[in-house]
Amino acid sequence: MHLPVWMRSPVLRLYIWAFSCTLEEAACTDLRTYPNLGEFFRRQLKRGVRPVHTSHCMVSPADGRILQHGVVTPKGIEQVKGVTYSLKGFLGPLDGLLPAHVPSTETVERLKRVSSLHLMTDEAHLKPKSVDIDPLTSSDDLSYLRRLLVHPENVLHYCIIYLAPGDYHRYHSPADWTVFARRHFPGELYSVSPGVARWLQGLFNFNERAVYTGSWRYGFFSMTPVGATNVGSINVYFDEDLTTNKESHEAGTYFDESFFSKNTASPGLKIHKGQAVGDFNLGSTIVLMFEAPANFRFQQKIGQKVKVGQSLGTLI
Repeated sequence: MHLPVWMRSPVLRLYIWAFSCTLEEAACTDLRTYPNLGEFFRRQLKRGVRPVHTSHCMVSPADGRILQHGVVTPKGIEQVKGVTYSLKGFLGPLDGLLPAHVPSTETVERLKRVSSLHLMTDEAHLKPKSVDIDPLTSSDDLSYLRRLLVHPENVLHYCIIYLAPGDYHRYHSPADWTVFARRHFPGELYSVSPGVARWLQGLFNFNERAVYTGSWRYGFFSMTPVGATNVGSINVYFDEDLTTNKESHEAGTYFDESFFSKNTASPGLKIHKGQAVGDFNLGSTIVLMFEAPANFRFQQKIGQKVKVGQSLGTLI
């Protein structure tokens, strides 16, 4: 909603007060220059206020709170303690997630057919019904997890960062990696606040999300911005074809897929640690999932506040 110039300062100052925003960090502190609340959410920061930690391999991609982190098991991923969601349900079929998993022509045609299916939802229990959408999804979770790893001796780690309404709403690359594919899952826009995450099993498999997969120095890597209440608009700077929160996307459609490549000999798009990747409207969540040796350790505790560029984890 466009705000008249005379309304901008009092309205935005009320929001700043309500959600404890740090205006002093913004590149532009003149509130009259923000024509609406959305522009203020996506504000840029002053150069240098988010230094990127260089000695550790993983840094925080966003300002927010660590909702959960740990190691992915065949039972799934903990969105909060004691509440899990399915790895296969979150990433989708294995074909196409990495260059080593490039789908054949026949598989591409099957994926197109799959993308026209709908995930049915049991409204009474808010859990997806069993739908046989792909031969891989009927295999056991342990097999899926093992096939996802590039190096069998490694493990799959994850980290969930929740962006509150008062946080800086641009997100950055947490590491040097190569993006190979994007899967856009249209879906619901449930709140991703910690309270709802504790209540709604499989929350991140319900909500609209853009799953970016590829590889880094240790193998598989994935970064996923997840939509939330009033935050279906997910913007990714290097992906102009991504369109989210559109009425043309029927809620429940499985996913559409896109691959990145500069040329046929070099699949993928290189992204550097600290590089600006995209932005949200209001608050939302970033889910990181990455392969690393078993001696990788997170440097921050669950529930702790983090900022862009702050050390998130390293090998010990």
